[in-house]
Amino acid sequence: MADVKLRAKRPTMTVDVGGEREVEVPLTFTRAEFEAFGKVEDREAAMFDFFRTYLGDVVDEIGDDDLGALVSAWSDARKRISEPQLGESSASQQ
Repeated sequence: MADVKLRAKRPTMTVDVGGEREVEVPLTFTRAEFEAFGKVEDREAAMFDFFRTYLGDVVDEIGDDDLGALVSAWSDARKRISEPQLGESSASQQ
């Protein structure tokens, strides 16, 4: 029998929002987030909704340069903790 160790807190990355506040954005999905993400056809919109949950309306106010930097940093941070890229199942990582 294998032992399973559950983390009490999801891994996050810190996002500085205009030098006014820092927000911890999760690098993994809860079951509900993962399920909701899987049900939508527009994955880009779903990703914006995910970030909006944690960062608020700033997601709609920042430029495409900052949005691209956010998505890139988040994807890179997921790679560092061995999480699959969006659209990839965890089974494909083995």
